[in-house]
Amino acid sequence: MSAVVRLVDHLGSAARRGGDPSAPRGADRLLETLARKIASELPSEETTGALEGVVLLRLEELAADDAGEIVLRTGGSERSVVLVTAQGVVETGRAVPHITAGGENVSGCRYVRFAGGVVLYYPPDLRLEIVHTTADDA
Repeated sequence: MSAVVRLVDHLGSAARRGGDPSAPRGADRLLETLARKIASELPSEETTGALEGVVLLRLEELAADDAGEIVLRTGGSERSVVLVTAQGVVETGRAVPHITAGGENVSGCRYVRFAGGVVLYYPPDLRLEIVHTTADDA
């Protein structure tokens, strides 16, 4: 099983509009609001089309490899990822030379280790925003 998430394969809820049956509802509205907030905080030269560069993910929907590792790889114009999770962050840093159980070289990537044991690796030039949710947010 691959633990690599290619961001070009994920359509954020911000891309859905109008009468589309897949338009954002409930928790997706929260994610879209967060994406707009992040886009509004980017420097002015980056604001044109900034919302299209934001990807919205839920940690619990991502499949980790046998060692509990997930790798995010960009594939286009993604500049920011909003990651929603109920798990707390216990460690962050830059990966030393390392190959994941799924065979991905993550040397030099940034990483976040969550309380549940999952480690998420991502490119150093990708902006990662972690949003912690509670039962009240569902």
